[in-house]
Amino acid sequence: KRTATLVASLPLPLATAADISADGRRMLVATYLDGYEYSRRKDESWKDALSRKPRAVSLPRRAQGEAACYAADGRAIYLTSEKLPTPLWELPLQNEE
Repeated sequence: KRTATLVASLPLPLATAADISADGRRMLVATYLDGYEYSRRKDESWKDALSRKPRAVSLPRRAQGEAACYAADGRAIYLTSEKLPTPLWELPLQNEE
């Protein structure tokens, strides 16, 4: 039997979507207005990483923007909303290196 365990309670208003990058080092949390990206150090737990202040990510205005994911290479995020026709945005991310 699998049981969910609370890892953190994030102080973010109206969170609507979240994704973890393919390399497992970054987590994006999108809200109706903005995005926040948490970074995890090598061998660090998500609990510890989520205790730090996230980096703000400016997102385009979206009508009921409730979906976000990282590109496979982690260099961009994709966003969509419930509007018709359904828009798809690609937002390049800053290189942390």
